[in-house]
Amino acid sequence: MLLAELDALVDWRAVLFRKTFYSDYPASNTTSTLPDKIVLWCEQQAAAGQLDRNLFQKLQSSHEDLELAAKQFAGSVVDGKRPPIDFYDTFENQYIAYLGQIRRLQQDVSDSGMSLDPLTGLRTVSGMLNEIQREQDRFDRKGTPYSLAFIGIDNIQQL
Repeated sequence: MLLAELDALVDWRAVLFRKTFYSDYPASNTTSTLPDKIVLWCEQQAAAGQLDRNLFQKLQSSHEDLELAAKQFAGSVVDGKRPPIDFYDTFENQYIAYLGQIRRLQQDVSDSGMSLDPLTGLRTVSGMLNEIQREQDRFDRKGTPYSLAFIGIDNIQQL
C-alpha cells in the first residue's frame, strides 16, 4: 500500500506541475487530488490502537499543510505568469516534509508488532532484523547485553 501511495503522490505532483506551468495542455487521466489513502489507513489504525496517535496526527497535519501549499502554489498563477518562488519553495518544503512523515510511518510500522507472522505470532524475518538492530544499537550505546534465539519450525502448515 505504501508503494502505491508513493506512486500516486508522484503522479499527483506531476499533474499539479502540468496544470500550474502548462495550463493550456490537457492533464493526464491522473487525479489532481492529493492522495490520502495512507492518511485514512493510519486514522483507522490509530483508532484501533495499532498505531501511535501522535504519529497519525503529525502525518495528517503534514498532509493538510501540503494540500494548502499546493493550492496556494497552483492558484498563484495569474495571466500565465510563473508562480512566485516563495510559493514554490513552500510547496517543495511541505512535499519533502510529508515524504519524511511517510518514512517515519514506514519505520514505525516495520518496528512495531505489525512485523509479526499472522500464522505463528512470531516475528517475521524483517521484524527480527529490526529488533536485532535495535538491540545492537542499545548494546553499542549502553553496553546492555542481549540474547538471541532462532527457532526453526518444521511442517508449520500441519500445526
